Amino acid sequence: MGHHAPLLLLWGLFTFALFSTATSSDCGIMNCYANYKDGSCDNVAEFRACLSQLAKKCSYDLTYRAVQASLSQLNCSDAAATETTKRRPTKETCLWHSGEPKEEWRQCILYGDTHVRTFGGELQTCRAMGARPLVDNAYLTVQVTNSPIGDKATVLSKVTIGIHAHGGCAMEKTYEADIKDNPLPTVFVDGSPSAGKGVRLTPLNSSFVELVLSHAGVRLLIRQQGDFLSVALRLPSSLAGDQPSQLCLGGCSLSERVQVPQGEPAWRLEEADAACRAANLTGAYRDACVFDVLATGQKEMAAEASAAAVADLKELGAAAAPQVIEQPSAAALGSASAAAIVANLLLTAWLHSGSSSVLLGAVR
Repeated sequence: MGHHAPLLLLWGLFTFALFSTATSSDCGIMNCYANYKDGSCDNVAEFRACLSQLAKKCSYDLTYRAVQASLSQLNCSDAAATETTKRRPTKETCLWHSGEPKEEWRQCILYGDTHVRTFGGELQTCRAMGARPLVDNAYLTVQVTNSPIGDKATVLSKVTIGIHAHGGCAMEKTYEADIKDNPLPTVFVDGSPSAGKGVRLTPLNSSFVELVLSHAGVRLLIRQQGDFLSVALRLPSSLAGDQPSQLCLGGCSLSERVQVPQGEPAWRLEEADAACRAANLTGAYRDACVFDVLATGQKEMAAEASAAAVADLKELGAAAAPQVIEQPSAAALGSASAAAIVANLLLTAWLHSGSSSVLLGAVR
């Protein structure tokens, strides 16, 4: 009974937290709880198994992720520790150590209208609405929401970061940044400025925030510039995961990927390219910038936001130079003569009539 009492107390606290959050979820979490609520380790394991059956339906639901993370605090293990669990730091240090001789890092960013640079170094331009996970692992979940801007553009409008509890290093907290926030929040959604000694939330200026999870080796940069929001992150390669639903890992689907707008007047291409050249962008990053200028009509602001976002990515250690660009460069089109532009557009139209397609190239 003595051993069971602490578990019952923890289960009671978990139940309170569950009812406080899950009642607004439509994922069926409460149906699982209704069958397994006596607080024994056997029922905790069964509850966890029930939740696992909801994984596909609820993969984007932050409440579902929070409930899963809370279960780990009940001290009921139904399986051997995973590789990720073994690599977690001690409570005393709250510093990441993978055990590898040389740590490898992965970088990812979502910015502009809307571009994602994946862990694999591929830069994609996507047209997608709604919320989806950018990153999801044992330490945190980053959810991004895209919304329309104008008639033909979508931008990142909200970033929601769920921090998972980890001993004395991190408490269960949520940070949100919205495109309408001015300045960006410098506290978590519950109003607290801290989330444990392994978590540091630092405002770099009114529109630029850094969030560090030292116990996980994770660093995030959230930036707002005009009508544009961006989130860049760096984490250990062992935390990149294998879930293709993560935008940072799998990117967007083929049906959501878009190309640099075709058929634009030569003068518009030249103006857009000039703005992106002035922002010192090159290669595929410059193509993406031209796309944003053409899609939003905000020449200087779009170029400046693109340059700032790419600078954040480079600050996190991503390679600056893009590799092969598999489509006609919008930057090259913008700097060519009007006759050359028309020729390129006619060639592209002919290729498309033969059911060929081109995708935005890869960068590293």
